[in-house]
Amino acid sequence: MPLNEGPSDVTGCKFSSQESACARNSAKSKIERLADELNQHRGVPILQAGLDGLNISYTTFKYFFDALNTDATTSSSDTMHSWMLTPVGLAVAALESVFLIAFSMLANYHTQQPVQNLFNKYLIQSWPYFRDSLKGLKNSYKGISSLLMASSFLGALSVQDLNLMLVPVAVALGGVTILNRIWYRRMKNQRKEKQEENARLLKEILARKTLTEQEAAEFDRRKKKAQEKTECGKAFGSAVLAGFTDGLYLYIGVYTLASITGPLFIAICVLSAVYVLTSIVTRIYEEYDYQNKLKTSQLKVELALSMQLLKTQLQELDGLLATSSWSVEEDQLRANIVKNWEQFTTSRQKLEKLSTIFNTAALLGGLKNGLNAYGVLASLLFAVGAVLLLASVAFPPAFLMTAIFIGVAYLIGFSIHSLVASYYYRREQRELCRSADELLKQSKVKVDYLQVASVNPEVRRKERELVQLVHKTVEDKDKKLVVKPSPHYIFEEWVGKWLEVFRSFFTGVKQSTKSEYFTIGTFCQEVIVTIIVTAALGIVSAISGALRAIAKNFGRKDNDVSDHSALVPPPLSALDLSSTPPSSPEPVQSTEALVPEGFTPPPLAVPAYPNAATPEVPRPASPRVVSSTPQVSVSKSSLFKVVRTIPAGSITQDLIPDRYTF
Repeated sequence: MPLNEGPSDVTGCKFSSQESACARNSAKSKIERLADELNQHRGVPILQAGLDGLNISYTTFKYFFDALNTDATTSSSDTMHSWMLTPVGLAVAALESVFLIAFSMLANYHTQQPVQNLFNKYLIQSWPYFRDSLKGLKNSYKGISSLLMASSFLGALSVQDLNLMLVPVAVALGGVTILNRIWYRRMKNQRKEKQEENARLLKEILARKTLTEQEAAEFDRRKKKAQEKTECGKAFGSAVLAGFTDGLYLYIGVYTLASITGPLFIAICVLSAVYVLTSIVTRIYEEYDYQNKLKTSQLKVELALSMQLLKTQLQELDGLLATSSWSVEEDQLRANIVKNWEQFTTSRQKLEKLSTIFNTAALLGGLKNGLNAYGVLASLLFAVGAVLLLASVAFPPAFLMTAIFIGVAYLIGFSIHSLVASYYYRREQRELCRSADELLKQSKVKVDYLQVASVNPEVRRKERELVQLVHKTVEDKDKKLVVKPSPHYIFEEWVGKWLEVFRSFFTGVKQSTKSEYFTIGTFCQEVIVTIIVTAALGIVSAISGALRAIAKNFGRKDNDVSDHSALVPPPLSALDLSSTPPSSPEPVQSTEALVPEGFTPPPLAVPAYPNAATPEVPRPASPRVVSSTPQVSVSKSSLFKVVRTIPAGSITQDLIPDRYTF
């Protein structure tokens, strides 16, 4: 048996060997167990929240001194240091630090173990917005400062103009960034709530054994639909602004680490501009991806509704066909089956189209991974720069240039990998889609044939076998209709989680120098004390940051809607047909139904589910009598379409209705 058909390969990805697949699953389970233990004990998240609050205290304090410093010849750091030595400055700094640290720790504590009261809910909901606002101010100022300074070094801006423009532009951009972050976080939270509601609704649908039209309409009313076009446009604009401001902060300022002039400085500026542009493009891609996830959750609900309805209605029709008499509700039921079959195939086609990764999406996904990898490398550069600054050692320009060019290699390498993986995925999916489309096409012929009822017992017996074959297709135990997620998404998710772990580690090292300066460095100038405290804070911050990232990214969550495994249609439990009468013939196992090629289903106006009522099918004045005369003229040579390879001598006419005579 090929490896990609084995039980261990549930995502559709091919591994080089069974052992490598098992090793990967084992490593994944170990890291997930560690994440669950970290989330259960809650010590590391709370410690990291305290360190994060301390870092925000310093950066916020420093921002106001940068913005209010009107003397270009005086360092804002020296001004802040002198003011903190005064009683008023010391009191203000202490109050600010205690407030932000307590705010951060309490919000994270109650997030891990929420207590249902108004104050705790306020802490949990307000802290992310408050933190985003303060970080937006800091990032905007540093990004604009790096951009204007680079322009000044290149001769595009004078020093005087730089001093005049820096504060107004940085403050204005900071205000816009705050509003943008607040709006985007609110919109993103609402979108995630819709996805989670759809996930809960999907579980509720799949938990039901039967489903009526009224129940399906109620479920359809409760589902959360995709965003409106106007809101999507606003989200894309917000993503562009966020990509620009964060790109300036993360990628422009690396030139400040080393003293570089001439052509090398120009090369650094050009590559940094490329990174900023890539940041904007990948943010647009991320927003598009997030919007698709909500659409996917909606399609999954629609697909599950049509599947459950079809299974229930096919079971009902199977019971009606077990009797020889025709009833009025039978025609209504047949019309509903046709209607829901159309809904089923339409939802699956939309889901298949939405999950297919083309070259553009694959390229953008690769650029995103490459940019994230360079972000980890940039964090490493700043961490090394902080350590070298503490040791009074100049940053090597060659190291900086090498790291920047490695970032370009990251972009190219991850993009190529993503394109290649997407190519092989599409090639594999073409075969799977061709097989699934053929299966659906064959089942569609059977469904169309079931539109017209008959009172002939022999015809009804054979129609019952068709019903069971269609039910088998809808049930899809063999997973022939499953839309598999692209390995591009799986790899992107896995890489993104680990890159975040390493980035958090190096960021903790960099932040230790700021924390030391803000707490002890202002009052103690001893070199040994500074080195010891900075080293201790660096170790604690780096380890706690990495562990917090592991707990956040790898911990198991209910209704997790953040990954693209949601692109796989939900597995539907087998429908119990044991309630059918014992006289029911066994379903044909060796072949699909043999439906005459000349069969043309009668026209039937079927409304789209579930917004219109099902039309009543007109009945003849008296029960129809099956005539023994031929009603379809076809040649025997073109009579049947054999779906599967059947051994010689096994083809029979058991499934041919009596209305077709030759």
